[in-house]
Formats: sequence, C-alpha cells, structure tokens
Amino acid sequence: MKLQHLVLTFILSAATCAGASELTMEISAPAKRRAAPLPYNRDYADSISSDSVKSGGTIGAALESAAGMDVQRRGAPGTQGDISIRGSSFQQNLVLLDGIRMNDPQTAHHNMDLPLTILDIERLDVLRGPYSSVYGPDAYAGAVNIITRRPDKDRTAARLGVGEFSTWSALASCERKWKGFGQKLSLEKDASGGYRKGTDHRSENLFSRSTLDVPGGEVNFTAAYLDKDFGASHFYGTVINDEREHTRTRFVSLAPEFGDENSILVEPKAYFRRHDDRFSYLYGSARYTNRHITDVSGGELRLKKKIEGLGVLSAGGEYSGEKIDSSNIGGHGTVRKAVFARYAVSLPLGLDLDAGIRNDRHSSWGWQTSPGLRLGLALSEGARLWAAAGKSFRAPSFTELYYHDPSNIGNSALKPEKSAAYETGLDWKPAKTFSLRAAVYRRNESNLLDWTRPGASGPWTANNIGKVKVWGAEETLVSAIGALRASLNYSYIYKDSPGDNYLSKYSMRYARHKGALWLKYLFPRGAALALNFSAVKRVKEKGYVLADTEFSKKYGAFEATAGVTNLLNADYEEIPGAGAPGRWLRVSLGCTFN
Repeated sequence: MKLQHLVLTFILSAATCAGASELTMEISAPAKRRAAPLPYNRDYADSISSDSVKSGGTIGAALESAAGMDVQRRGAPGTQGDISIRGSSFQQNLVLLDGIRMNDPQTAHHNMDLPLTILDIERLDVLRGPYSSVYGPDAYAGAVNIITRRPDKDRTAARLGVGEFSTWSALASCERKWKGFGQKLSLEKDASGGYRKGTDHRSENLFSRSTLDVPGGEVNFTAAYLDKDFGASHFYGTVINDEREHTRTRFVSLAPEFGDENSILVEPKAYFRRHDDRFSYLYGSARYTNRHITDVSGGELRLKKKIEGLGVLSAGGEYSGEKIDSSNIGGHGTVRKAVFARYAVSLPLGLDLDAGIRNDRHSSWGWQTSPGLRLGLALSEGARLWAAAGKSFRAPSFTELYYHDPSNIGNSALKPEKSAAYETGLDWKPAKTFSLRAAVYRRNESNLLDWTRPGASGPWTANNIGKVKVWGAEETLVSAIGALRASLNYSYIYKDSPGDNYLSKYSMRYARHKGALWLKYLFPRGAALALNFSAVKRVKEKGYVLADTEFSKKYGAFEATAGVTNLLNADYEEIPGAGAPGRWLRVSLGCTFN
C-alpha cells in the first residue's frame, strides 16, 4: 500500500468526521457503553494506562515499567523488540490485540509488528504465569493483551515529534460517535537516519476500529496495516553484514457481542493476519535474500452465563490455521482446534476461585491439555493473598522447524515445549495513595526449545534441550505523596542449566536482576517532570544502569514535551552484537480536542 493511498484514506475519513452531523442512523440499541468481559480476572493482571504508553512513546517502552518484564529492543525506538516475561525466551509469550493472538508463526521476532498507534491504546494488561488454559499455545510464561480505545465520543488528536539522528514522527487520530455507530481512524508515519550505520528506519501505520450497536448487542470491526523498512545491522547475529529488513502486517477482525451474563453472553470472533517479511544480508561476498509470507486465520465462539448464587460459567471453542510460503523455509501449514471452559465464583470468608481447562489439538502434535487454577483470599480490608497453578505449552515456530542458512539450521523433529508453574503473592493497599504487590513463583520446563551449538563457531541448530527449573520473585510498590508520584519494582530470576556442553542462544539468556524506579512531580499549571531509572544484570553479561527524563507542559488542548532517553549515555546491549542507542534528545507537540 503506497503512502499516498494511506494519506488519501485518512483525509477522506477526517472529512467524514468533520461533516458527521449530516449522518444519522436509526438503530434501536442500548445507549450505554458496552464493555465485553475478559476471559481472565483483571485482579491478577497489571494494567498500564494509555498515558504511560504515550509517555513511553512505544508499547515496548511502556511494558518495561512492569515487574518481571524484560523488553530487548533492536534499533531505534519502535523498530523491533523481543518480550521476555519472568525469564522466558522471546518465543514463550503471547501478544494479543483485543484478545486476538498476534504471534507470528514464522518467528516471535515479529510479534511486536503491531499495526496500531499509541493513540489507539486504552491500556495494556500484563498477565504473568501460565495462561494456556485461557489462550492456548504461546501463553507459556505470560501474555500481553493490548486493549484498544473504543470510539465512544468525538475526539481528534495529533502529535508531531522530532529528535536527534534525523528522527521525526507525525501521528493523527480522529474518533466520531454517531447514534449507534462509532468510528476511529489513525494514521502515523515516522523515520530516522539511525544512531549508527545500518539502523535507519521508516514506517507507515494505519488503524481503524468501528463499532455498531445492534438490537441486543454490538459489532466491532478492526482493520489495520503496518509497513516497516529498516536497517537490521547485527540484529540476529554477528557473522553476516549489510542486513536490511522490510515487513508488512495486515490485520482484520470481526467481534460481535450479543446478550449479557444474566441470560447468555455470546462472543464470536473471526480474524485474519498476514505478515510479509523480506530479509537480505551479505555472508562473505555473497548476498542472500529471504522472503516469508505467513497467514494466520481463525474463529472463536465463547458463551458466558451467570448462575445466580453459583458463579459464572463460560465455555467455547476455537479453530485456526497457520501457513507459510517462504523462499527459505518452503511451504507449510498447520491447523489447530480447541475447546475450553472456565468457572469463576466468589465464596464465603472472602475466598474467590477461578478455574479453567483447555484442550488444543494441533495437526502435527496432537492433543495438549492445559488446566489452570487461581485462588484469592481477602485477609483484611485492602489485603489479599492469592495462589495459582497451571500448565502451558508452546509449539515450535516454522523457523525452528525448517529454517536454514549458513549460520542457523532448523530441526523438523522438534516437539512442543511444556511447563508446569506455581506462584503465590500478596496484594496490599492500606490507603488510596499506596499499594504493594509481591509474588514468588516456580516454573518447571520440559522439552525446552532453543538454538544451540557446541562451541564458539559453527552454525546454531534448533533442539529440545531438556528440562529446566525456574525460580523467581518480584515486587511492585506504587505511591502518591502530594504532587509526587512514584513506583518501584524489582525482579529476581534463577534458572538451572540443562547442561554445560553447549552454548544457548536464547533460553538461558535472561535478566537475573532487574529494577526500576519511576518518579513524577506535578507542578502547577499543567507542568510535570518525570524521571525513570532502571538497572539490568543478565546472566554472564555486564550490567548497566539507564536513566530517562521528560518534561511536559499543557496549554489547554495542547501539550509540549521534551525528553532525553539514556540520559547517562550508557554503553550497553539489549541484544548481543546490536549496540543500543546512546543519549537521545526528542521533543514533541500534541493536541487533543474532545
């Protein structure tokens, strides 16, 4: 899709928003806002607000604020990044958009190729622990559910930003609510010359969400497109040169909702995601180009019923297919079917129970059963003790199964990796201005998947490397004292190694210690100063400390910001061989009209 086509689409839609008073729709439907219930209990999730996402500038930067999260980024902000939850590899997590999986079957390096802007996000729900009982494969160590903003009122917003290294971005978003119909449309373009050779990038993003009230329910339709082209110097290894990557993501979903919990709530979903990845590089004097096209399509039906005095029961099924057409991997396809059920109830003495089970049948690996149980106990006003246990699994990606180049060799005999996890924690909120969440957990992994090699030379090969036990602890403290807002989190992770006779590329590379301190002071007349400090120590790697700062000032509908990332100009790597940016100055101007 050409940029001019995106611009034309946005201009036409903006014109429609401007002349919206001329359109009327006669639809008999509830006037109140509808909010589809989630298939998980938000009491066990960490929610990151839209303001935090906008302040961070990218989804990856916002996720860094959550305990147990380690986002390992490549290139300039927003170019590419891998998510690790509780010491997992980048493959062992699930990314969802309004509850629909966005994981790429080629490789999870593309999971963050998300076709939406920061102005489209209502919040991020971070789910730690085994969630395969809710979402099936890939929700191995946790999941991130991106909840998009619902077009329920008239709103127009825009942001323009510039920074060092010839970096700039332009973003505009328009929302309009007619009688019974809501429309949101966003368009974004950004570019950068790169902070070192081979890290330039540009991207174009278009996101649309429509809502339609119908008798007894609502219909949601989402369509989105992302086009990225970037230098990928040493993003995936250090033995190849002159890397460049061009990806395109297309996504559509249809999600109606009918009825309510008191009768029967019916939630069908249908979705399609296509990802196009073109990667070129030099190996010695020869140039290679790989092109991969992956399609993920499927549908889900979930029924939910509130039984008076007995809790809430939900059940349903899912059918999905994944396929790849690749110049290197070849053509392959898989089909997955699933059935699931969940029961939640509040019991006497402050006890709540949330139990679920899911069975997935994969066309290559057969049935996988994933049970899950969460219990909460109210100890006193503002204090709650909870515990959870569950099983999860992840099927190998097409890259792990079939990829081959001079540095990497896949393995078609791989089996799914599995885990059994247990955790317990305490939530304590003695006052509105203070809260604490602490947790300890253990994860027993079997058939662990990783890329390994016997020494410092030779190609990496994909293998099931055996069993690993993971222990961890994490805490998050949030406080507000007068005009000062603060949060502090720390996580500790330990993994035992399945052996010392090989090198691990991903699974045994994790942040053993990670801490973050965030401070924000609210000045009079709409001014604020934020400071963010973080420290990371990964296994067998040098630790580092980062500091970011941002000053913002509101003038009515307008807001100006100036910030510096990596204020201390630390020399560090989040991905081995792909040096991270140094000190980076940026400024932006935004406006919002409601």
